[in-house]
Amino acid sequence: MKKAILAAYCLTALASGQWLEKTIWLPDSFGGLIWPLCAVVDTIDNKVYVSGGSDEDFGPLGSDGDGWVIVLDGDSYERIGRILVGTYVHDMCWNPANNHVYCMHSSGVVSVIDCTADSVVSEQEYAGSLQDICANSVENKVYALSGLEDLVAVIDGETHRTVDSIEVGAGVRFLYYHATANRLYCGFDRYRDFGIEVVDGHADSVLATLPLEFTPRDMCGGQEEETVLCCGGNHVAVIDPFADSLVSVLPVGTELHRICYNPTNDRIYCTSARDTMWVVSGTGDSVVGRVAMPFEGVEHWMHIACSPASNRVYCAGLCQDWQGIVVIDCSADSIVTELPASEWPFALVYNQLSNTVCCVNKTTDDMTVVDCAGDSVLCRVALGGRPEALCYCAAENKVYVSSRSNGKVYAIDGSTNRLLSEIEVGEWVEDLCYNPVLNKVYVANKLGNSVSVIDCRADTLKTTIGVGRSPGSLCFSPAGRTKVYVANWGDTFVSIIDCVRDNLIANLRVGGGNPAFVTANTKHSKVYCTCGGRGRIGIIDAVHDSVIGFVDTGAARVGYSEAVDKWYQCPGRIDVMDAVSDTLLATVRATMLGMKGFCYNYTDDKAYFGTLNVVAVLDGRADTLVREIWDPGGGDFILDLCYDAADNKVYVACEGEDLVAVIDGKSDEVLGSIAVGRSPSALVWNPRDNRVYCANYYSSSVTIIRDSMPGGLTGGPEHPRTGLTEPSIVKGIMFLPGKEDAVLLDIMGRKVMDLHPGENDIRHAAPGIYFVRKEGPRIEPSDGTCEDAEQGSKGSSVQKVVLQR
Repeated sequence: MKKAILAAYCLTALASGQWLEKTIWLPDSFGGLIWPLCAVVDTIDNKVYVSGGSDEDFGPLGSDGDGWVIVLDGDSYERIGRILVGTYVHDMCWNPANNHVYCMHSSGVVSVIDCTADSVVSEQEYAGSLQDICANSVENKVYALSGLEDLVAVIDGETHRTVDSIEVGAGVRFLYYHATANRLYCGFDRYRDFGIEVVDGHADSVLATLPLEFTPRDMCGGQEEETVLCCGGNHVAVIDPFADSLVSVLPVGTELHRICYNPTNDRIYCTSARDTMWVVSGTGDSVVGRVAMPFEGVEHWMHIACSPASNRVYCAGLCQDWQGIVVIDCSADSIVTELPASEWPFALVYNQLSNTVCCVNKTTDDMTVVDCAGDSVLCRVALGGRPEALCYCAAENKVYVSSRSNGKVYAIDGSTNRLLSEIEVGEWVEDLCYNPVLNKVYVANKLGNSVSVIDCRADTLKTTIGVGRSPGSLCFSPAGRTKVYVANWGDTFVSIIDCVRDNLIANLRVGGGNPAFVTANTKHSKVYCTCGGRGRIGIIDAVHDSVIGFVDTGAARVGYSEAVDKWYQCPGRIDVMDAVSDTLLATVRATMLGMKGFCYNYTDDKAYFGTLNVVAVLDGRADTLVREIWDPGGGDFILDLCYDAADNKVYVACEGEDLVAVIDGKSDEVLGSIAVGRSPSALVWNPRDNRVYCANYYSSSVTIIRDSMPGGLTGGPEHPRTGLTEPSIVKGIMFLPGKEDAVLLDIMGRKVMDLHPGENDIRHAAPGIYFVRKEGPRIEPSDGTCEDAEQGSKGSSVQKVVLQR
């Protein structure tokens, strides 16, 4: 159904003249993995395989996107390969018997990777979703658990075909294989009926059921692999794998989640959902210690791993104020250090060949590698791109796109669509801001608590400036001396940067706490800052850098239009504010649940507000609601808007359907939609080449959309134009030929003034590049074909003019 909708919208988009011109992939040929969830080590070739792409809490992020496995060298941790495996991977296992990696897709498919060639050699499809996978290294088999079928599929390691299935009953949560006894263990929870099914690894038949009084959560091998350990609830159970019986069940702590065994000191380590690591004797008969973890309120101690070579245990976790890896010295059962990880450390895997622990970081699309010998972070490996923000550099005709996960900013040539360069900046890039006066781009590094400065001519990093905690939104103001204002979400102040010297000149407290969003009122030299903590907007005098007032609101962001000299906030409605006095002019009732995107139509004086699945259109002069456009892209979650002044169109990033919708600025009708990458999150218009750039957050890509009505814009496709001659400028007077009125637009598409046939005084305009936009007759398609429809989009025309002194 979704594909049919996409096809219909794409056809409509062609009819209105837009098309997808190019997709640029970020960050490189060995990236593109988002939401990494799992990793395995190939100890034959010393490689690490990482994959993911779905969220345990919200399900798969999509069913028709690409899934990737990133291959890393186990010594250097350089990325050495990227393997396309169809859809998103929920879990993996490595089978040493045939040196293959098996990727379990929640959609019910198992992809098989040959580790020598790093290529997919087979795919097996199963009914229903798969829940867990593990390898039988003795018999060269792989087990895949289907929760809906209550079966464990048996995959032959030679043929990669399903050769048998094991009925294990309902409620099986996970699988664990014990090679010494050649047993498969299936932990189940059947509503007050808990236990473990024991399966013979040779005959693939259930041998025994071991009842438990708790839900089994995790299992591992015990003393010299002569025992099997299981934790869950408030207990640790010891199993004899040769007698298929319980040896003991020991009460230990509360809410146990993960377990590992350290053969170096013969101890069992268990994490709880609280703030304690429990230490149990190797025989499982007594609690011998506990380690108080450094933070209370930990949501999850996600994973645990042991380095016998260094006699260390590593535990990854996160809470509201902390996330990272706790390192425990097992000789004293005490914390040695806490190592930083990126956001949401999710899984740990130990590489015995290099004595390293790899920590997969879910929401930053990277992996932290820990040197177990030195108790230090060896490196961080970027796995995905996550383009988050865009900005247009008019002086160089470049578009800059940030990548959250790998700390880079990429420069794209606006004329050729070539990826020109990549600039290393800081950790977790949140926002970009262009300074047109000094031709620089400022980059907010959220995890680095800093702002990086890029020279746009050379595409080099000039400097990095320390600011407050968790900088997010940026805005530029030319007031006084050119400055950039930084909203520090983790602090109570806005940082102010002098763009001439590129240094921090002030930290200004705005009074509301947690500055979330800043935008500049360039006409009156003000900056508006929304404060997430108290729902207030602080008003900053950008000349003297002082707070001159507050507006109490629940708005998360602000939109400003110089054309009507008003600013807007949307706390469940649209509040129209006077930009001179900062007082309320009007309240417009509309379907507004916060403002996700804002743009202003300078041709028709209309403001557009995006929220969830509605675009509200406001008359900028009368402050009345023009209309509400529901589901412009056929789905929910609008994340950004931008205005194309050359063709008088509004582009809408619709995350829910992975589309960009196109709205006619005159009629406010949806002209069509264009399929882009997954989760389009940011848009920017290139006025020189009449292109719209869309950052696709979950696709590690940027989609470039072209319009077929450039009407004289540099770099556009040539179309015949009838009855249009060039406007001419002599001594600050523009002569406009013809009989139609026009508008003069600046490089960002903002209306400078109305133009009339004949002489127009433009001496007040600053030197630079401008556009003259005329409305002409629209040619309607005769038979509805795409070719004819494209000819029907030639009514408007745009001329580029250069004003010099």
